[in-house]
Amino acid sequence: SVTASQSHGNVTAYVDIRVNVASKDGTMRVTPTAATMMVTSVTISGHDWVDTDMPLWYQVKYMVVGKSRKPAALSAFTPSSSWTGFIPEAGLAEWGNLVTVYLLVRDALGAVSTAFTNITVEMPLLEDATQLNEFVDGLLGSSDDMLKNGDAEGVAVALKGTSAVLNSAQSGNTSKAQADRARMTNLLGSALDVMAPSGAVVSWIAATLVEVLGVPEEINGDTLNASFRMFSSLLDISAGLSVTEGLSTDSGASITRGLSSLMGAPTSSAEDLTAVAARSVETLNQVGAAWLRNLAAGETPSEVATATLSAKVMNAGDPNDPASSLFGASIAAASTPGAAAASVQF
Repeated sequence: SVTASQSHGNVTAYVDIRVNVASKDGTMRVTPTAATMMVTSVTISGHDWVDTDMPLWYQVKYMVVGKSRKPAALSAFTPSSSWTGFIPEAGLAEWGNLVTVYLLVRDALGAVSTAFTNITVEMPLLEDATQLNEFVDGLLGSSDDMLKNGDAEGVAVALKGTSAVLNSAQSGNTSKAQADRARMTNLLGSALDVMAPSGAVVSWIAATLVEVLGVPEEINGDTLNASFRMFSSLLDISAGLSVTEGLSTDSGASITRGLSSLMGAPTSSAEDLTAVAARSVETLNQVGAAWLRNLAAGETPSEVATATLSAKVMNAGDPNDPASSLFGASIAAASTPGAAAASVQF
């Protein structure tokens, strides 16, 4: 309201502003409430949500209880109130194998309500390397089928589950594991190609790729090249979005962690290591530029600890003379506190 005062009296004008209220009174159902990751099909559905701003859109996420991570997407927002699929990570034994599943309900004006509950999710029982390989091969075969059927989201979920299995129970067959991770990286890149570009998709794919790169010793040249191409694609997508939906700090942090894995991958020569380091620094500079773009728009990016990556990059070239590598002073600056803000530390 606004009030104007004069010597002979006051005049007040009123304007009513309706504030959008999130959906309410709904429930969330999950069946079953005990599952084996990537084996048991779980259905998560919303019921009786009330909102005057229709239509409603639904998204499903999950988070492993006891891990300091934000909830990860199992789907994008969709008009369907029901999702059926696999949970790609098991709960921690010390936390009773608990996984929190979330249902997000968004109205036509963007207000979001969230319902959540805990279920138990266990790792599949794989007694030996043969069973592990058969299980992984089955998941990768399913990913191929989903990609052919246009289910890119299903591919992303399946690859995260495959990564969880490979990262927790290594087969001992490095050449097969390298081939599996190369196949997974290519599948993830193909899924990205058919997904509608958005900040949420960039975050989803970047976080999944970090899991695919979970064991540096099992990264071969094909995985290296495919990963760098995907990081470039993710950054290109972010650059094409509005500033408010540009590269998030979570996405940038995922890319940084992925680059650290690539720097730890085996290489055949010092020249190859230097080439990997060069591509890593180039990608890091692109991440920094994206965050500076957000900063210019008033969004302060979070700090990401890249000391480990900086140390690995420093080792490219002559170990006794880090500045002898392809990046010269740019890399040498990484060893000086505060001097590398524009190149490595964001």
